[in-house]
Amino acid sequence: MTKKWKVTITTKHCVYSVKDAQIYIRLIGQTESTTPIKLKSKYSWENDPLFRLWERDPVETYFTRNGSKTKKKMEEEGKQTFEIGVPDSLTIDKLEKLEIGHDLSRFVDGWLIGTVTVQDTRGAVVYFNGPKTFGYWQRGVMTINVESFLKGEEKDIPHSFVMGPVLGFRGTSEIGDYQLSALVVTEGAETTSLEPLEFQVFPTTATTAEVITHGFSSRLPRPIAVSDNYRLWRYDWDVPRDKHQDYACRYTLPDGRTFSCFIPAKFTRPRFALACCSGFELQEEIREAKDSNVMWVHMRNAHESKPIHLLVMGGNQVYADPVVIEMCRERKKKGLDDSQISGVYEEARSRYFELYVSRWRQPEMAFMLSRIPTVMMWDDHDIFDSWGTVKANPVLEEIYRASREMFILFQLKGFRRSSATDSYSMTIGIRPNHITWLHPPTVELCDECYDSGPFSYILSVETVWFLFLDLRSERNLDQLLGDTSWREVTGMLDVIQNISHLFVIIGKPPIFGDYTAILSASKKSPLKDHKHLYDNYADHWSSPNHDFEQKKLFKLLLDYSRTKHVKVTVLSGNVNCGCWGELRSGKEDITVDMVTSSGIVNHAPPAVQLLFESFPERQSFFLPGHGEVTVRVDEIAEDQRNKKYIVANNFVLLTPRSTLAGTNEGTYEVTFVKRPNPVFDKNHELLKDPRIYTRIIR
Repeated sequence: MTKKWKVTITTKHCVYSVKDAQIYIRLIGQTESTTPIKLKSKYSWENDPLFRLWERDPVETYFTRNGSKTKKKMEEEGKQTFEIGVPDSLTIDKLEKLEIGHDLSRFVDGWLIGTVTVQDTRGAVVYFNGPKTFGYWQRGVMTINVESFLKGEEKDIPHSFVMGPVLGFRGTSEIGDYQLSALVVTEGAETTSLEPLEFQVFPTTATTAEVITHGFSSRLPRPIAVSDNYRLWRYDWDVPRDKHQDYACRYTLPDGRTFSCFIPAKFTRPRFALACCSGFELQEEIREAKDSNVMWVHMRNAHESKPIHLLVMGGNQVYADPVVIEMCRERKKKGLDDSQISGVYEEARSRYFELYVSRWRQPEMAFMLSRIPTVMMWDDHDIFDSWGTVKANPVLEEIYRASREMFILFQLKGFRRSSATDSYSMTIGIRPNHITWLHPPTVELCDECYDSGPFSYILSVETVWFLFLDLRSERNLDQLLGDTSWREVTGMLDVIQNISHLFVIIGKPPIFGDYTAILSASKKSPLKDHKHLYDNYADHWSSPNHDFEQKKLFKLLLDYSRTKHVKVTVLSGNVNCGCWGELRSGKEDITVDMVTSSGIVNHAPPAVQLLFESFPERQSFFLPGHGEVTVRVDEIAEDQRNKKYIVANNFVLLTPRSTLAGTNEGTYEVTFVKRPNPVFDKNHELLKDPRIYTRIIR
């Protein structure tokens, strides 16, 4: 038998979106508990000032738009009252805890409640006072203790964490330690420093938490950047490694939140994931998208099944287009022309900072960024659509300067600043297992605002090397990389030693469909976005403007693979389709595989179906030193009508393969993880298994 108790929840504040989240609540007594009950999604949770939207929408703006509503009225709208079934044996004096959580497919980390009032059938009342920070969340579950009274407003804590941690991989130290970083953003407190981060390291195979080492990072005396009331901080610490077994690193922030990541052994190669296009171009797409972050959930499941050591993010980590569109719209309303640039950089900087904070604290994405060390390279939407291809004016140049600074701070974790003081990095010398910049920053211009790049760099994890090419800093309608950059890339590759596999990360794929058919169709139809399609076409390697550099890249990769006897693989994205391209030399049996994965959030572009018929089975051309070279897009999606392109959200897992004897053979297994359709079952609670496509890089 059960009885009904009345439960009232008041929303207080939220730093993460609970859009579409399945939120559950249950009461826990001394020996028994209630069945979890799913809360109804309240419109006010996503639209009142007590809830931070994904979009940039300050409290003041909301109150201006909704002047007829008082703050008290809005708080009342944030309440939800419902009944919960309670076992007859559970009395209110035996009630000890309240648990709020999620189902197996959703996240609500960071949702903060004001109070929860529980009233039994006799009218007796107890309270649960919501925590001031979201440090009480542990893997999507918050547990708080019962109170006999309602507390008044708590004093403000020195720091309120509103984003992070975002893990970064810095390389390995001279003694082989794994070097990690963690970005966090706080709100408030101008002068207070941040307490150290605590970490523990233990074997992943240990039956008990046998701690190998326990330590602290340094105390942070100042943030690495400030924007309005936000402050960006970076923790750095080193983790020892074993020769043969992986370690786990558990780290804890000052607010009590604890996370874990996995460290590959010295004599193994990392398992890593590739993800691109984590967002949308338009605000309308953000509001209308359903289950937009579901592929991050699938990455979480893959990571928990078998640890992912590294997350490679190849571009469009945020979509800044709404920022630029809104700024230009506001300037037009004010009657400002393109020559009036006073204050543009400062305004853009503030908005880009807010953009990173709001996007990277989305719960599904934030879950992974806090548990897998990342390495990143930007692409156009991190600035705005087709940057470098479209013609810029003084206003757009100022906006670009702000986006570039935020790219250095958030995506490159501010490493350029620390590199500027490192005398070794001032030369183009390869230091294995460290970030090596093609264009090292100078001491005089170490301020991110004036660091013009370009930002291409190379990094290794033992014998696996990653070359990240910056194809935005020097891009124009006729150029992707400058002549100096091409020479430096060639020179850098020539001096690399101890390498088994080279992964080259490039924004858009060098082998992809032909946009000619789409452009032709758009001219003959009433499509309004013909110019948009043309800009995208001109942005691709297949554009006639970039044909020379495309062949130059092909020759560079084939030459390197032949002379160094090293497997070369290109990783790309930012076309919102997954595919597998192959570049094959005519003289030798040398193949460069080109793996394209995108987008993990963004959807397939309009008219993408025309790509299916526009790219021939095979193209051939003459390349000096290699004779006739062929390129093709190979079949990958076995269960689709067209088997070449994965036209759905996806990401890629790359897992090292070993021989039966356990020796390191240098090849990787590539797994495309495709969004399932439908995503959930009839009850919208159980996550469908994703579609898997697997190939081997040989």
